[in-house]
Parts: sequence; C-alpha cells; structure tokens
Amino acid sequence: MRTIQLRRVRLVAVLIAAMAGGLVAAAPAAALPIGTPKTGMVCLNGKAGSGTRQFDLVADSGTVQTPDGNTVFMWSYAADGAAGYPAFQSPGPVLCATQGEAVTIHLRNALPAATSIIFPGQDTPVTASGGAPGPLTTEAAASGGTVTYQFTASQPGTYLYESGSDPALQIEMGLYGALIIRPTGAADQAYGSVATRFDPNREYLMLLAEIDPEVHHAVETGAVVLYTGRLAGPLKYTDAALPPEHTTVVPGVQLIA
Repeated sequence: MRTIQLRRVRLVAVLIAAMAGGLVAAAPAAALPIGTPKTGMVCLNGKAGSGTRQFDLVADSGTVQTPDGNTVFMWSYAADGAAGYPAFQSPGPVLCATQGEAVTIHLRNALPAATSIIFPGQDTPVTASGGAPGPLTTEAAASGGTVTYQFTASQPGTYLYESGSDPALQIEMGLYGALIIRPTGAADQAYGSVATRFDPNREYLMLLAEIDPEVHHAVETGAVVLYTGRLAGPLKYTDAALPPEHTTVVPGVQLIA
C-alpha cells in the first residue's frame, strides 16, 4: 500500500466584497441551487421564525470538477433536504442570518468518520445537544449520527464554519463554508456602519482553499495516509511511534508502522 505524506493543509482566506468586477465562482456547478443564475453570492437562508433561524445540513461525500477536466473526491456540507438545493456541493452552502437571531444548526453525518462543526469568531457561547464529546466540540457519529448546535448571531460580519473533528484531514477534505451575519435592519451593509453599504445585486463571495489530490484519492480508495504524526484510519501499528491518543479513525485508511 502507498504511504502519502500530507503536505500543507491550510484554509487560506474568506473574503466578501461589494464590487463591480466579475464573479470568481467555485468550480462545481452544484455550488449553487438548481436553476439559480451563476452570478453573485447565493445564501442558504434556512427556516426563519420570530428571532430564530434554523439550518439543516448533511456532511457527505461527492466529487468536484477541476479546471483541467479531472474530478476530485471531496467531503462537504450541503443543505439537508432543502428544495432546489443540490444533495452535495463544495464548498458548503453560505449560511446567512441576521444579527440578534438565535441560530440553530442541525447536522446529519453521512460520512464514515465522526464529524462536527465549529464557528470561529462567534463571541457568544455555542451549545450542542445530541452526539458525543469530541476534542473541540460535540460530534455526530459516523454513518448517520446527528448533533445540533445553537448560538446567538451577535456581531455582523463574514465568518467561517468548519469541521472541529480532526481538522487537518477533514478541512482538507472540504468540510468548511461561509457564515454571513447581516446587521440588524441593514441587509445592504456588511457591518453596522453605513460606510459598508453595497448593492445587494453585486455581492460576491470568494472562499479560497487548497486541495491535495493525492490525499483525497487516498481517502477515496483506502490507501495509506500519514500526516503530521497522526493516523487517519483503523489503528495498525507495531510500536509506540504513534500512541492511540494521537490518532483518529477513518475506516479504510491505514497506517503502516
């Protein structure tokens, strides 16, 4: 079996801009709801109530097409059962909420490994129900587990959401997306100041990341992946080089010690 050393894995940037230039879109056409013109930013607005907003997401696998005509196996979040949205997309959907709303996110896990979501930059506590404790947050078990996260969208801005379960592998595999919080009463502003007002018809989002095709192919085919001293796969070793507390499990991917 092949041993593949993970190279650099880093989410580079998330940027939202109101500009008159052309759109830099994600490669897969499925990144937009079916039938939506492929221009501008498209929000997943979820289910809005009186001061609340709910999103139903699923973590699943699929493929994206690269500019050279190849395809890459990915993991990603997608809208779970939302009419008009694809069953798989990459990056994950843009979640849009309004400042002050109580946000609830239900996550269903269709992946062969436990996964989760964390929300960097939120200054209110994120609570979780269901699932099981993980290193960074509560996780949904592999192959059908669920977990629910809740927080208050207190500060307007552009944020990331991403996997909190073995981030070095799962973010590399595609488990990330953007979270937009609109200012109260000012959906045409990026922040509370009128100086950040923009034309909603010309709102664009650029979410940049890196893909290592060899790692993605290894996860897809069950080859060996060795990265930063951690294991992705059923634990197989004959010495103490990688003790169990420094491992994570993805069925089908193994370490040869």
